[in-house]
Amino acid sequence: MWLGIDDTDSLEGGCTTLVFHELLNAIPCEHGEPRLTRLWPFAAQRTRGNASLSVEIYSDDSIVEWLDNYWNENILPLRGQVSKSDHSERKQYPSDPGMTLFEEQPDEDYYWKAVRGDVDFYEGGHQWGGNGRIGAAASCAWRARTSTWEGIAWRLEERLVSEEALTLVDQLEGTFLCRDPRTKRGLISPRGP
Repeated sequence: MWLGIDDTDSLEGGCTTLVFHELLNAIPCEHGEPRLTRLWPFAAQRTRGNASLSVEIYSDDSIVEWLDNYWNENILPLRGQVSKSDHSERKQYPSDPGMTLFEEQPDEDYYWKAVRGDVDFYEGGHQWGGNGRIGAAASCAWRARTSTWEGIAWRLEERLVSEEALTLVDQLEGTFLCRDPRTKRGLISPRGP
């Protein structure tokens, strides 16, 4: 079975990666390697990031009741979080978490559409929540032929990345989306903690 989650975050917290990590630590079944997928960054109601997560779990339909309880107690309370950005004029939308569970991976075409543009909800499986179901299903649809790694660290102080460092990163072979192509602003360094 394939489990996906997305849209639990706001600028105040609720990092989807951390929420998923906590879910996997609690889930009462074995699972494969977690997968973080990056989707189209200009989606209309995107919250803080454009990452969604999924994992193959080794269970049967009996896991649905457990997931339903976990959803209600741990993920649903994150709905509606929103805060004003001090770094961007971009409108911030309230978090609208979504979780999906499919017996088989969704059609791979859905993943590619979600990487390249706006998509609507994917039908089927067990689904909880709101707009986050889009990213959750798209992550489940990814076939993982090529993968990259992302390092995540939290800090208490603001960290500034120099223009010179960003210019060097832009020149490395295989890097992409290190800058917003419209504003030339660096994307490689998050502005939140």
